[in-house]
Amino acid sequence: MSIPVGLQYGSNPGSITVRGLGNNLRQRQDSPEIDRTSRPVGLQVNPNRTLALVGGDILVEGGNLTAEEGRIELWAVRSGQVSIADSNGQLQLSNPSATIDYGEVQLTQASSVDASGTDAGDIALQARNLTLSDGSVIFSNTLGSGAGGKITINASKSVSLQGISDNIYSSFLADVASGATGRGGTININTIYLQVVDGAQISTGTFGDGDAGTLNVKANFVEVTSGNFLGPSGLFAPVAPGANGNGGVLNITSDRVRLADGAQIIVSTFGLGHGGTLNLKANEVEVIGTAPDGSPTGLLLMSNLQRRGMEAIYRLKPIACE
Repeated sequence: MSIPVGLQYGSNPGSITVRGLGNNLRQRQDSPEIDRTSRPVGLQVNPNRTLALVGGDILVEGGNLTAEEGRIELWAVRSGQVSIADSNGQLQLSNPSATIDYGEVQLTQASSVDASGTDAGDIALQARNLTLSDGSVIFSNTLGSGAGGKITINASKSVSLQGISDNIYSSFLADVASGATGRGGTININTIYLQVVDGAQISTGTFGDGDAGTLNVKANFVEVTSGNFLGPSGLFAPVAPGANGNGGVLNITSDRVRLADGAQIIVSTFGLGHGGTLNLKANEVEVIGTAPDGSPTGLLLMSNLQRRGMEAIYRLKPIACE
């Protein structure tokens, strides 16, 4: 059928629920990279197409959404109008005015949203509050020689990532996969309050030959706390062990940033590529405590200067802030 020019929502729109048996993601034995090989595709569209869910609230309970090299749009709209455009066969949604009343988007019980591919696709979420829990993952990883994708999160109040399930941490990921040569993607987060707790992570790193991507955070308050046995809660732009690509860029603009109980914001290189860049602009930065195992809380540059047989040397130092 012809593409409508927009969707008009009244005062009582219906909600959308997607249920499934979980993402079945696993941690690789030889690497911190997530293994996607057993992940169910769940609700899927053909490659390079758009999967769009637009409703009053959106709840994904163990469900999986897939658009390989395509576009995934999740919009929780309780009232207002959403415009629709056709961009090279991919539908794109936009807000034509500032009058939209947004709803809730929740991913629970190890759900996943995936637009990964040789050319990684794009993911866009619009909500009042976005919550990921129980090892739920939103990712658009570069799997080959193509360009990185873009994950755009706009939440008028809050974004919260928390907890793990079956050794998988709740996360936003736009990484370069092992063996891939393309560039990593971009994650843009715009909200009032960003919370990353209990081992949750946000990463634009590289496990391959391609360079890591960019993580942009704009929030009034960024709070990153605690961790679990898998590692610290954190925001990362790493070069993983064995990777040849260069590190990414991590930009944070906030009124207040709080890190506690072993949480970390890190730009690191443990491979052969150069480290990345951390830019932090904040009026107030609070860094307190340690993890139960003694790991530091911090804004850190970490590097392993091992180069083809040289002895490994580790350096940790605080990053300068404005």
